[in-house]
Amino acid sequence: MTINPKLPDFNETVSLNESGAFAEGGNRLCFVHPQDARLCIKVSKPGAVKKARDAKPLYKRARSLSAFDDNMGEFKAYHQSAIRHPRVSQERLWAHLPRCYGWQNTSLGLGLVSDFYQNENGEAAASLEHLLINTDLLASYKKKLLEFSDYLRETGVLTKNILPHNLVLANDGRLKLIDGLGRLGFIPTVEWSEKARRNYIERRIKKMFLRVEWEFNGRERPWNEVEKKGRL
Repeated sequence: MTINPKLPDFNETVSLNESGAFAEGGNRLCFVHPQDARLCIKVSKPGAVKKARDAKPLYKRARSLSAFDDNMGEFKAYHQSAIRHPRVSQERLWAHLPRCYGWQNTSLGLGLVSDFYQNENGEAAASLEHLLINTDLLASYKKKLLEFSDYLRETGVLTKNILPHNLVLANDGRLKLIDGLGRLGFIPTVEWSEKARRNYIERRIKKMFLRVEWEFNGRERPWNEVEKKGRL
């Protein structure tokens, strides 16, 4: 993470209204920071954390409520070794990843603050999912996905399964991962050796390209079927 002294006062409670969210996920709402349009605030939906816990099998519910909080999970993901002890320059490390700045008090609860990516009109940058639906130029986005893949290999940054709606095309022409940082699985085996890390990243990359092809081709078959077979 990085701290900029010109950032807003995160201890001050900023006022947010649910209807003002520019994006909505399964458990969170995303807002442009009312004091700094360069920043995004992610806030958990009311009751979402408890609902996420209750949806898990009984043996998993013994964990603390914070373990089911997407904001807390993302915050912890920014503390993975590849980010805390980068093997590349700071410029390269953040080439495809928004910086996380910490916690902001809001009228809707504690929010997690990170970079906000805009298009030339000042609106939220388009997701890859949106771009794939609205254009037939898949080849041009494959090039950008290859660049993103090289970034993951070079930095060793761990992600969950990479979905097209969690990648946005920023003004610098790069794809940015705005959600899904971290690793799958409770036990950190992938961080125990460089070989395990590389294999894990390659699996995420392979599945990312498969998911993109599936979405671009109209989702003709159920994703779980395609995912299981590893091909369209």
